[in-house]
Amino acid sequence: MIKNIGLRIVGIALIFLAANWIYKTYFFEDFLQDHGTLLYYQQNALDADYLYYSASSEFSYDPENDTNQERITKLIGNHTDIPVKHVAEAAHHAGIFAPCVQQLNEGDVKGIVVVLNYRSFSPEWLESNNENSLLQSRTLYENRPVLINRLFMSLNAYEQHSNEEREKRFLEMFNSWPLPLDPPKNTIASWCAVEKYGDWTNPKRQLADHFIKNYGFVLHDQSPRMSDFDLIAQYAKERKLSLLYVLIPENIELAKELLGNDIIQIMNQNRKFLMDRYDRPNDNQYVLDLMDLLKDENFIDRKYPTEHYNFEGRNQVAQQVAGYLEKIESQEK
Repeated sequence: MIKNIGLRIVGIALIFLAANWIYKTYFFEDFLQDHGTLLYYQQNALDADYLYYSASSEFSYDPENDTNQERITKLIGNHTDIPVKHVAEAAHHAGIFAPCVQQLNEGDVKGIVVVLNYRSFSPEWLESNNENSLLQSRTLYENRPVLINRLFMSLNAYEQHSNEEREKRFLEMFNSWPLPLDPPKNTIASWCAVEKYGDWTNPKRQLADHFIKNYGFVLHDQSPRMSDFDLIAQYAKERKLSLLYVLIPENIELAKELLGNDIIQIMNQNRKFLMDRYDRPNDNQYVLDLMDLLKDENFIDRKYPTEHYNFEGRNQVAQQVAGYLEKIESQEK
């Protein structure tokens, strides 16, 4: 009886392994192309030396004024012979990058470049309306048999919250996250309530408040999203990959114009925290700080703070990344 049960278990396991192999070999990549684009990009970029993980900052452009609309990874090739390919999709963040990096094997590539997006730590991004769909796609990236991942996606077996729940959560953060400023600027909500540029219908007032909501927070060890960047660093070290975190440009010039030195003080405190945490040359892990690289004129969006750059801005970022990759290569020879 026990022997028969054992044989059945072995038989079921063999059938599952065979089915998983067939699905992975013949069907999974087509499904990834539509439903798991980040891993699809990664699997088709392993002929490069470095992979570049990013949200839309890597490929956004000014459709009216940019005659050159090339993405940052293409522009990197104008400044170095080191092959770099993108693993980039709009609205994606470290929580989605991490399981993809976990799928890499030692020797697949020399290293990874990961955008360290300051704004991705903000409450509105943490509880974005995009989050449910991102978490759905992440089920396909987990380090499990692909057939199990496909089943989890079909069953909606991932964390989900309604837009109303997410709004409630980020509003709680606005009210509870402390800021190192005197009242009434000691929380995001109370700072936004301070009169500036007229009442709330004034576009300049609205823009200033958006900058507070996206830049006005204090990072610490337990900050949401921090564990995702920690995991990426851990996976890179385990796989002997060089890791370059790029603290990409934010519109420092406009932030200071709208909110003065208070917002700059907070941003500088946070960038120092990130540099101290992740710049570890002895582990072949580095941080390239480009937060104040660009001018206001290099940012495309005018009604909300984003990391969308015109050609000049993208090219400057590409030049800086290319130079740092060459520095890493020279150090590791």
